Amino acid sequence: MSDDFKELESLVIKNQDLISFFDKNQVIQLAFNEGGWIAGGFPREIFKLEDPFGNLGANKIDFEDIRQSYFSKGGDIDFFFKEEKIVNSLREKQPIGTSVYGGPNNFAFTTVEYQSYTSNDTNKYFSIVVQLVNKFFYDSIEETFRGFDFYNSCYAIQKVEDKYILTYLKKAPELDQNNTIRISHVNSPYTIQRIVKYMKRKNLHKIEDESIQKVVDLVYNLGFESFDEKYKFDQFKNRYFEHLKYVFEKLPIDPGIALVFLGKFKTLDEDPVDSYGPVVTIDWAMKVIRDCVSTS
Repeated sequence: MSDDFKELESLVIKNQDLISFFDKNQVIQLAFNEGGWIAGGFPREIFKLEDPFGNLGANKIDFEDIRQSYFSKGGDIDFFFKEEKIVNSLREKQPIGTSVYGGPNNFAFTTVEYQSYTSNDTNKYFSIVVQLVNKFFYDSIEETFRGFDFYNSCYAIQKVEDKYILTYLKKAPELDQNNTIRISHVNSPYTIQRIVKYMKRKNLHKIEDESIQKVVDLVYNLGFESFDEKYKFDQFKNRYFEHLKYVFEKLPIDPGIALVFLGKFKTLDEDPVDSYGPVVTIDWAMKVIRDCVSTS
C-alpha cells in the first residue's frame, strides 16, 4: 500500500507581490530565518495564486484577491517549528509595532502586524495574523502533513536561501479541484468544526466515501469524550453541538449513532403533537431517532 504522505511536489514561488509581502514582513522573516515553515490554509491559497496547472484559466487570481478574501476575513498564517524553544525565542524578539496575543496554555502565540493596502483608491487597514504554533512540533513538512486531519490542508511554504518554496501533497490539488474533503485522522475534537467550516466556506461540499467512516469515528469520540488531554476537550464540549447537527443533517450517518449523545443536548421540538401548544424542547438524540422512524 502506497504512503500518500511520501508523495510530495514542490514549486518555486514566482509571484512578485507575494515575494515582496514576505520580504517586508518582519515577523515572517524572523520565523523563516529560525527554520520555520508555513502550513495549512494560507499556502493552500497561494497554490491557487501560482496555479501551476493552469486550472483557473481566466479566473486566475492575484495577491490582492488573497488580501481581500483571506486576510480581511480573518485568515491567518500558521508557522510550525521543530522545537518549543524556537517559538519562545521568537516571542522575545517581537518587532516594534506588533502585538502579541496568547500564552503557554494556548495553541499558538499570535502576532498581529497591521498593514494597509489600497483598493479602489481607498486606504483600508487590516491585520496580518501570524501564529507561531507552540503545542505541536514536527521534524519536517512531511511530518506536519501527517499531523493534519485533512489532506486538503497539506500545503506548506519554506524559505530556502533566497527563494520561497511551496510544497504540497500530490493528491491535495485533485481533491480541491473536485470539491472533496479527504480525512486523514480524527484525533482532535476540533475536526468536526473544521468539517463544517470547509463544507460551508471553502467550497468543499463533499466528503470522500472512504472518509465517512472517519466522521462516524469522530462522532463516537465526541460522544464518549475520547480525546487526548492536550486538546482540552472540556473547553470545547459545550461548543460543538451546532456542528454535530450539521454533520447529521448533511452526511449519510446512521441516525442510531445519535444515541451516544442521549441526555447531552436539548433542541426545539419542531413537530409537537399539538401544533397550537407551547414551544417545547426535547432531547436532541431522541428527536433524531424519532425523525428517522417517522420518515422510514
